[in-house]
Amino acid sequence: ECVRQAALRARVPAHAYRASALTKLLSGAFAREDASKLAVICTVSPCASDTEHTLATLRTGMALGGRGNEKEDREQLSLRRPAEAPPPAQWDPGQVRAWLAEVGGGQFRDVCDALP
Repeated sequence: ECVRQAALRARVPAHAYRASALTKLLSGAFAREDASKLAVICTVSPCASDTEHTLATLRTGMALGGRGNEKEDREQLSLRRPAEAPPPAQWDPGQVRAWLAEVGGGQFRDVCDALP
C-alpha cells in the first residue's frame, strides 16, 4: 500500500508502515516524496500455465508506475486439434488394407490380397 501511495505521489498514512518490516525500513523514503524515486522490476514467466500470474504482475507494475488505465483488449484463443485416427486395434478391415497398401512405399500390397 505504501508503494501505491508513493506512485500516486500521495501522502502515505502512518499506519501503512506497520504492515511489514520492509515498509518500516523504507518509511524514510516514503516520507520524503520529492527526494525519492520509485523503480519497479516485474519478474514474469514465459510459461503458458503462468499467464494469469504474469498478467497480474504486469498490471501491478503498470499501476505502480502511474499507468494502467489503458483499455485492455482480450482475444479468445482456441486450440483446434486435428481429428485423431483410431488406434490400429479399432481399425476395420478396409483401414487395415489401406494401411498395408501405403506402408513401406507399398511393398506389402500383396499381403492385402491374402486378407479375408
